[in-house]
Amino acid sequence: MKRVLTGVFLIAVMVFAAMPAVAFSADPKVDKADATIKKLHELELLNQILPILMTKEQIRKILPEVEKARDKVKKTQELERQELAKLEAKVDSALKDAYDTGKVPTTEVIGEYIATFRKMIGARQLISSANADNVLEKMKETLNDGQLKALENALDPRISDPDLEVSKLTSAQKQLYFVKMILLDPLSYDILLKLSK
Repeated sequence: MKRVLTGVFLIAVMVFAAMPAVAFSADPKVDKADATIKKLHELELLNQILPILMTKEQIRKILPEVEKARDKVKKTQELERQELAKLEAKVDSALKDAYDTGKVPTTEVIGEYIATFRKMIGARQLISSANADNVLEKMKETLNDGQLKALENALDPRISDPDLEVSKLTSAQKQLYFVKMILLDPLSYDILLKLSK
């Protein structure tokens, strides 16, 4: 049971972490802290993007593909909202029963939301892979060999998978990792747009 709950928690955290930020507090101090965190994240992205030495023209050629990727993500998020809306009545009922009568949520309700989260995560992974492939293809058409080598070596994939044997990764796999982690980050489009002017 503990593993199931941990799995449910991790799935929920992954889904929540990938959703747009929502302010949970009306406290201006929290809002200011969130704004500072966003700026720090923007600096970190710039720390990865700027050393690639892309020209404004190169960025302008890549931007439309990044924009297409953003649009696909937004459409996926809308489908996710629709899927979650289908669960709302059952979840509200289970919450009411839990609080009013102490009734433990049923396996059916829990199973349904776990299945929904798994479906959402699977769709996100497919969209993420397709988006990264498309952006990388455009980058290979646009950047020179030195720039591609720079982005290939910019990040250490062991950050997200400590057991990964980096020496066994191909150049394309390292480049895809950079695209997924940096160029397809939600803040990167606006950064690239500013850099293209």
